[in-house]
Amino acid sequence: MVNPLPPATITPNVSPIICGSGLITLTAPAGPYSYLWSDASTGQTLTVFLNTPGIYTYTVTVTDSNTPPCSAVSAPFTIHVYPIPPAPTITPSGPTMLCKGGSLTLTSSSAPNYSWNTGATTQSIIVTQPGLYTVTVTNNHGCTASASITITSGEPDLSLVPFGCDKLCDTVKIPGPIGPYIGYYTYQWYFNGNPIPPANGINDTLTPVGSGTYTLVLTGPGPLFCKDTSGPYNLTLTHCDSLHCHGRICGRKWNDANGNHKFNYGTEFGIYHWKICLVKCNVDHYPTHDTIACTLTDSLGFYCFNNLCAGEYCIVEEHRPGWQQTWPISPPFYHVTITDSQTVMGFDFGNKKKWIRIIDTRDTIGIGHDQVLTAATLIPTDYPWPVKISYSSSGTAPWQTLFDGFISDNINPLPSCQPGHYSIKRKHLSNYTFDRIYVNDTLRSDGGDSVVVDLPDSTNGATILFLNVFTPDTTVKFHTFTAPQLATDDQVKPVKRSKPGKPVVMPNTANLIDEIFKQGGALLVGRPAQFNPAGKEKGYLQPGKQSDVFKTFNTKGITDTGKPRGLDYIKGKPILKRQKTLPAIKHNNRLKANLLALQINIAASETASS
Repeated sequence: MVNPLPPATITPNVSPIICGSGLITLTAPAGPYSYLWSDASTGQTLTVFLNTPGIYTYTVTVTDSNTPPCSAVSAPFTIHVYPIPPAPTITPSGPTMLCKGGSLTLTSSSAPNYSWNTGATTQSIIVTQPGLYTVTVTNNHGCTASASITITSGEPDLSLVPFGCDKLCDTVKIPGPIGPYIGYYTYQWYFNGNPIPPANGINDTLTPVGSGTYTLVLTGPGPLFCKDTSGPYNLTLTHCDSLHCHGRICGRKWNDANGNHKFNYGTEFGIYHWKICLVKCNVDHYPTHDTIACTLTDSLGFYCFNNLCAGEYCIVEEHRPGWQQTWPISPPFYHVTITDSQTVMGFDFGNKKKWIRIIDTRDTIGIGHDQVLTAATLIPTDYPWPVKISYSSSGTAPWQTLFDGFISDNINPLPSCQPGHYSIKRKHLSNYTFDRIYVNDTLRSDGGDSVVVDLPDSTNGATILFLNVFTPDTTVKFHTFTAPQLATDDQVKPVKRSKPGKPVVMPNTANLIDEIFKQGGALLVGRPAQFNPAGKEKGYLQPGKQSDVFKTFNTKGITDTGKPRGLDYIKGKPILKRQKTLPAIKHNNRLKANLLALQINIAASETASS
């Protein structure tokens, strides 16, 4: 009788073309066979981690269980590892800020080909809108590398400048935007097309000179000095006495330092020069962008709007970066109805000062991929997150660490702040990936880990929103396994490695190692280039076969295998030496699988940044 040769083929779980580095599992046909791979491994599968460019060839010899046994050798299976091309650099033709109607040329460093996220395939592109621009370059082997640059908008914000038609008292003031800080803008007011002195000055609030059409030309800071012009505001002034308009609305702006929503006499004080605006309300009693008047608080934080006619009004405050409004909360504005001779008071606004407010989230729910977040945006819950904050007083001064630890909405690491540069870096947490970074509601980075903000003076601040997304870690560094994955039914009959006079331990570590490899994962034990005094490696990195892992679990001489810790040792003893003498039954298998799965998960979580 002539027995057929067993099948000898190799099936990969991923493409045999690898860019940079990667993990690949080769599988031989299943059956009552034994296996011998070209690297001396004996399992049905062979998992290898390759990170050096080159050509790697593997074969497997498959032997059946007949008597005599028949063997067949597979055709060589070739894996190509190609280098990743150098990351490109993007060079802008000028400052990375756009004025209204402006353009900017972005040029990538030289490469065989280019692919921009705009769809362009040229080395340079011309952009006219702010946003995040990414170029991807590909080498001749299909391996890619990318770089990104963020272009911001320098267009002045004219959202609070009144427009349309109004009939108001002759004591009204026309407000102008203040910007991120006082002095950020310069102003040129026009009346019926003629400039009102001073020319391009710092007068943010104008007293009307008569009935007619008013416009404002707003200019931002250098180096671009972006300009924009407001829409026409047709204002008819009427002497208030003739209308008997003597209504009055007053309130106070205070620093709610302890955040208890109440003004505490003796310990809390009013805030000087804060902008409060009176605007028209919509049918739902919510504020519109139709501004009636704005005023600035006095030295004690008080403000008043005088000579108001009977009607309903909405009162809003200016939102400044680095401050958190504590009162009113819901809604964060006031709606009031008065008569033409009524005085109403007590419309107070409280703010808690946080020089740099940092928000870290675990999801992006409620936030679309917008360049600028609006007031209607719902920010996800703020969670404690590890960050590092460094400070430099100038562009040439050295950086010094101010804070390195966990931060939350209840922890303010900067009780006081000096003008200068602040670098805020979020640290990596296992099973989370970095998403976007917003600074003062403007997109600054997409996926970066840090941001630098400049505070020009002691009255300024910044609000930084770090978005993070829950992503179970399945990279080559770590693979997290659940207890059920490590305790499947095929572990009911463990492999026995009994010794004469020794009981069988439960279950054998080889079962668990086999199960991990079946799940397409790898164990990270130790770190590369780590040697003991004798010059021998102390640990095993990404073992591709069971024998290496088994050896690591049992070796007493390995005193420091680096990160992750605890895979080879628990409290200083090898794992197998801590196994208890229990019957090798299914329930004990599951118990052991639970323990080892927990150990792997803890190690992966504690060392996700390595």
